[in-house]
Amino acid sequence: MLLKMAQDAKWLLNWRGLPPAGAERRHRYHNLLLTSGLAYYNGRIRHEELIKQLRDFYSGDLLKSLQSEIGNQSQPWPSRMLRQDRLSEIQPPLRHLLLMTFLESTAEQFFTTFEEYKPFADGPWPCLNPAAKHFQENIINTCRITNGHKRNKGRPVGLFGCDCGFRYLRVGPDRYERDRLRFEKVISYGAVWERFFTSAWSDPSITLTDLGQRLNVIPFTLRRHAIRLRLPFPRPGRWSRPTSEEVIKAYSNTLQTFQGSFEDRRAHWLTVRRQNPKASRKQLISLAPYTYYWLSRHDVEWLRQNSPSALMSNPEPPRVDWKNWDLLLSKEVRLLSSEIRKSPGKPIRVSKEEIIRRLGHRSWIELSLDKLPETACALSNCFESRENFLFRRVCWTEEYFIGKQHCPTLHQFDVRAGTRTKLGDARQVRKAIEAALTRLENRLST
Repeated sequence: MLLKMAQDAKWLLNWRGLPPAGAERRHRYHNLLLTSGLAYYNGRIRHEELIKQLRDFYSGDLLKSLQSEIGNQSQPWPSRMLRQDRLSEIQPPLRHLLLMTFLESTAEQFFTTFEEYKPFADGPWPCLNPAAKHFQENIINTCRITNGHKRNKGRPVGLFGCDCGFRYLRVGPDRYERDRLRFEKVISYGAVWERFFTSAWSDPSITLTDLGQRLNVIPFTLRRHAIRLRLPFPRPGRWSRPTSEEVIKAYSNTLQTFQGSFEDRRAHWLTVRRQNPKASRKQLISLAPYTYYWLSRHDVEWLRQNSPSALMSNPEPPRVDWKNWDLLLSKEVRLLSSEIRKSPGKPIRVSKEEIIRRLGHRSWIELSLDKLPETACALSNCFESRENFLFRRVCWTEEYFIGKQHCPTLHQFDVRAGTRTKLGDARQVRKAIEAALTRLENRLST
């Protein structure tokens, strides 16, 4: 994983393209999440399942070493990266690489060769109306994709409708070319199918078995359609079988068509809005929960256009007491500065990176230092310049050779002190080295 992310980071550092903006970047992540069943086709993301799978995919030690732990926060960093209202926030590039690796995408693929996920491939799609002359011909140009539920949860469901009135559902994604010729459910048979069936029902030379094979349904289903269309019983012909009054009564009250459901649900939602003109979206949902649920699954764009604007939620209360943390961290910075200077062994420069490494809270110091004024002041006062650090290295090197009872050459001293740099050629540093060599020579010669 580290090698893969290192390769992605190398490519990203060398790339000179224009990165996608926040909305486009979120769209690409959403597209990748769809392929993993971690997002819905209405734009929403299954955040809880995503966080669970990320924790299973990456070890806690790895995330901690990369300063990207996923704790029990109300909004961990993967959720903040993908929320619509936080697209302007900047996240460390390494976290984007972590998410891309989890979604089995390289940085190059994500930024340059992005492909839209199409669970039902490109149209047009075939009409599967066996009563039409264009049966299995690719003439359907629109496909509405919704989210599966119950046993199909996480899978796409495509709604295909032909001009002949035949509409069907298919659960995706399509894996083989033959999948285009199947469906799970017929939503509407349409006028062409019904005219053909009415004509065949009245023809005594056609048996129900033959008609069922022609229309790809069982004979009992044909009887149900005949009851729905109020055709005569029994049908003409010597093969006709009587149908009981109970069956006719049971199937006379047919279910509402899919288009009828659309019209009724829309009308109900508009009525609720008209009766409650000042109600918020949340209040409207409480008044018509099932209508909202049905429209959000089947007609989300219309619902969005015919709903009141979402109210701006109150900002979350601050989860960090910055004032107390500022006092605590500023004291820690001063103590660590003194500790680094007095640490035994080879001198270590008092730098921002070294203090953060020992102190922790890297994200706070790098991204939220404006909320920690005392800490910022302590850091600026405790930093050690490179020149002062070299002076300490010279003093340490002098003590080192005293302990060794050895008077080094200028080259040996430079190598041990680490002053063979451009800054080490500064006049004051050279004077300090010459003075240290003189003291060593005088001390060891006596």
